Amino acid sequence: MVAIVKPSAPQPALSISLDEQAFQYWVQTNVSHAKSLHEAAHEWHTYVLPYWVKAKPGSCLHLAVSTLSRAVFGRARNVPQALVQAGKSYAQCLARTQQAVSGQLHESMDELLLTTMLMGYFENIRYSISGTETPVKKADAVGSSFTNVFCHYEGATGLVEIRRRSSEVTDITLDKVARRQIVSFHIRFKLHVHD
Repeated sequence: MVAIVKPSAPQPALSISLDEQAFQYWVQTNVSHAKSLHEAAHEWHTYVLPYWVKAKPGSCLHLAVSTLSRAVFGRARNVPQALVQAGKSYAQCLARTQQAVSGQLHESMDELLLTTMLMGYFENIRYSISGTETPVKKADAVGSSFTNVFCHYEGATGLVEIRRRSSEVTDITLDKVARRQIVSFHIRFKLHVHD
C-alpha cells in the first residue's frame, strides 16, 4: 500500500524589514569592506560600528547610520522607498544633532563627530558629488547640495575645535581621521583649509 502524503501548508517567507536589509547591505559594503572605499571614507567607517553599538537607540548616531544605510542601499539596489526613508531620517537626524550641539541633548562628542561625518557622506551620495565632477548647484528645500555638504564638513571642523577645548575625554585617533577627511574635502574642492 502506498501512503499518500498530504503536502504541508506553505511556510511563510522570512520577512526582513527594509531597514534591516539596508543596514546589512551597508555593513557588508561600507564597513566590512571599508578598504575598497576611497581612503578618507574607509578610515572613519571602521569607527562607526563600535560607537553605534554603544550609542542609545534614537541617538544622533543611530539616526545617521540609519540614514546612510538606507541611502547606500536605495541607491545601489534602486530601491526608491529606501531613499524616501533616508530623506525622512536625515531630517530627524539634523534636528536631533542641532539640539545636541546647542546643549539640549547629551550626546558624546565622538558620536556627534561621527554623525556629522556620516551626514556629509550622505549628502555626497544624495547628490553624487565627487572630486572629479563640478559640484551640483541644484537648489532643494535646504539650499544648494554643495552648501549642504560643505556645511557638514564645516560643522565637523567646529566639532574638532570644540573637542580640543573640551574636558570630555575623546578619541584622539578619531580626531585625526576626521581632520584628514576635512582637509581632503577642502583640497578636492579647492577651498581654504583652516588651521
